[in-house]
Amino acid sequence: MAGFLALILSSLWVLLLLGGCHGEELEFATSVDTSDIAALRSFAAHIRHDPSGALRSWRRDEEACTAWSGVECSWIHGSQGFRVVSIRLPKSLLEGELSPRLGLLSELRVLDLSANRLSGLIPDEIAQLPKLRSIDLSSNRLVGRIPTGNGNGNSLRSAAAFAGNPGLCGWPLDRECPPSSIITTKKHYSSARRALLQDGATAPSPSQSPTPPSSNGSEAPSPSAAAAGSSPRHKGRSRARRWGIGAALGVIAGSVSGVLVGIIARAGIIVYKRARAKNGPIIFFHKLTPKMLAFLDSPESFQQMPLLGAGGAGKVYKAVLEGGMEVAVKRIPIQPPEPPSSSDASRSSGKGSFGKRHTVAEMETLGKIRHVNLAWLYAYILKPDAHLLLYQYMPRGSLQDVLARVRDGAMELEWSARQRIATGMVRGLKYLHYDCSPKILHRDLKTSNILLDEELEAHLGDFGLAKALPDGMTHVTTQVAGTIGYIAPEYHQTCKFTVSSDVYSMGIVLGVLISGREPTDEFFKDFPGGIVPWMCYLVQSGQELRGIDPTLLKPAARGGGEGGGDDTLGQTPGFANLDEITEMKRAMRIACLCTKLNPQDRPSTKDVLVMLNPGKLENVRPMEELLRDG
Repeated sequence: MAGFLALILSSLWVLLLLGGCHGEELEFATSVDTSDIAALRSFAAHIRHDPSGALRSWRRDEEACTAWSGVECSWIHGSQGFRVVSIRLPKSLLEGELSPRLGLLSELRVLDLSANRLSGLIPDEIAQLPKLRSIDLSSNRLVGRIPTGNGNGNSLRSAAAFAGNPGLCGWPLDRECPPSSIITTKKHYSSARRALLQDGATAPSPSQSPTPPSSNGSEAPSPSAAAAGSSPRHKGRSRARRWGIGAALGVIAGSVSGVLVGIIARAGIIVYKRARAKNGPIIFFHKLTPKMLAFLDSPESFQQMPLLGAGGAGKVYKAVLEGGMEVAVKRIPIQPPEPPSSSDASRSSGKGSFGKRHTVAEMETLGKIRHVNLAWLYAYILKPDAHLLLYQYMPRGSLQDVLARVRDGAMELEWSARQRIATGMVRGLKYLHYDCSPKILHRDLKTSNILLDEELEAHLGDFGLAKALPDGMTHVTTQVAGTIGYIAPEYHQTCKFTVSSDVYSMGIVLGVLISGREPTDEFFKDFPGGIVPWMCYLVQSGQELRGIDPTLLKPAARGGGEGGGDDTLGQTPGFANLDEITEMKRAMRIACLCTKLNPQDRPSTKDVLVMLNPGKLENVRPMEELLRDG
């Protein structure tokens, strides 16, 4: 019996270990965790009316994060799938009530349901979410007492998050709750909460009290039973003790053998995966199959694909896969290794195999990342002479391409579109810096690596490649990874890259968006130091308007004078309105803050997101403090 029990436990160990390896090693799922899916579907079920169609894309037969509009997901270490970290559905005219099952979203950071028509109470489960840091339920029809927030830095402390709900009361609103509201709150328990209370165990009545246990944990025998044959009972206890010792030894032996079998199986899976990386594609998108990518094995395949662009990072082609799916195929050549000197021969042995293991591990990390402002990596293929990366196809191309068409007069790019592009860029970089564990540094942020979809939404491409592909030609530079004109000065001098180095490159891109000029433009040859001192000089002298892209002016004003400083603010006929003038000048000041010489003086991506969208996002630090002495 003991051996049989040990065999069962051993099998369970093996199944658990293999089950944990299977999802992690053999398949890169993009599906959302089942508990999060249940919470999202419960939320949708509580919505009675959706006139704007905001939830139309919430297909109940799909579990990929992309099927839920307004939802952002992130890969959390140790999870069975992607976890929901943000729900943003403001101004969607949703009518219904808040589902208590939103409390299942244990990784939720942001909840924005402002400017809807939601009614009823705020469930206590939402207030107790452990990771919730930002909530906005303003301008709805909610009633009752505002529940107490969680213990990790109360997320419900802002009165603005509940403004516009006349029926709400309690802290942080300056509106006390009458006694009747407490009664109303208790009467309006959701069905889920009532079921939870009804399922509780009922305490036994005194008449049902069990027999008091004896000191050894068994029921105390009656005096007649104790006197009726102590010898047989003693023999029974001895047999039970021996059986227990045997079972314990069997469990220990079975557990140890199960662990060993699991470790061996896991190692076998890892070896198989490494071999697969050398011989076939590593796929991160559930709609792709190795058969669909088999055409890339032919050297002539790239000659038949349209060329989208070329540069120091290789060439990018457009491919149409089976079923009509469009993807971008990036081919990054592998630099041939330099022959080692005789003194380094022993140390360099095995370096190539390490490089391949490093590359595969890094690409696996990048392939799991999903965010609306990041270009999704669909698959990775390692060839003897090149790295092949398959990305989602962006029909508008890169920001560099769009600005070139604007300069040629082939298209217009108004300020609202540029501001949306800048905000998307900052959101994507903020996600890499603060929502990925471990954090990811882009290392080569520039206009050619910011891709635009049909709606001109920004998607960061090539993030993390400088680290993931150490043997690939991923940049045009001298000694360090990056692109001339976008490299932070401290990185150029010390070869140490930090989050602030990414912020510097982001400031350069912001300056290019405002001025319409690349940092390598011939215009800056007449200005010592390039685009950064030029922008900061205009900001310090109050002449920001002189640095703004002339294509942002109205046609009637382009033939006039050179529009001056602050004294002409609001009187310059070349801009659409005073608000746009203020936003453009503020954006130039932000670009100067991001490119400060001392990395410690640069703002974080969280701060920049607030400064670009004042009044629209939760303030990380006060706006006046962020822009002070800019």
